[in-house]
Amino acid sequence: GNIFADLFRQYMFRGKYSDFGPSWYQYVGLPLCIQLLTGAFVNPALDVFKAVKNYFKRFQDRGMRCKGRFTKQVTQDAFNNVYAGGDFIVGKRYGKQLTMMFVVLIYSPAMPVLYAVASLALLIQLLIDTMLFTRFYKRPQSFDGSLAKASVDVIPYGVLLHLSFSLWMFSSDIFETTEFEATEGAINATSSADFDVDSLSSVDSVTGSVGSINDVKGGNL
Repeated sequence: GNIFADLFRQYMFRGKYSDFGPSWYQYVGLPLCIQLLTGAFVNPALDVFKAVKNYFKRFQDRGMRCKGRFTKQVTQDAFNNVYAGGDFIVGKRYGKQLTMMFVVLIYSPAMPVLYAVASLALLIQLLIDTMLFTRFYKRPQSFDGSLAKASVDVIPYGVLLHLSFSLWMFSSDIFETTEFEATEGAINATSSADFDVDSLSSVDSVTGSVGSINDVKGGNL
């Protein structure tokens, strides 16, 4: 028990930033968002690259012919390795999606844009997987529902973390009422000053015009 407590005190809640603030958004939030956005394109691109690499091997095996019953393989196993397609590793895909889901659930109260990033990532992955399932991947092995059930069972922990970070985020000092009142007061003061300057300018213009008209009338008389 003491070992775990020492490890917790040594490695948990010892970061540089004690609360959400401008520096946290600049040096933690922005890189995190960029990393998720990059992964939305890089991970599907790697899957497409594997498929393109496999198709190029087939093209070389056929003697640079697009079609035809030509092959340089001399055994059935070697032929299957070239033409059978790639493996779709279900556990690896579950791990990637759960990692992204937990990151979004934890940090989305501070950065709601992560919802849009995650939606984009899931949409791109869905389209790429649909294409590769029909053109590249082997037929996956048969699995029972244990992996899916285990993934569903951990979702409540993500919801708990989401609620905890939401409470922390929305009770942060950056949302203090005094700061918003000061900012609102500064804006109102600036608007009032602009209004007063514009009003004085308009009054001066009208006064000058009236004076000019009186001078003209006096000259005519």
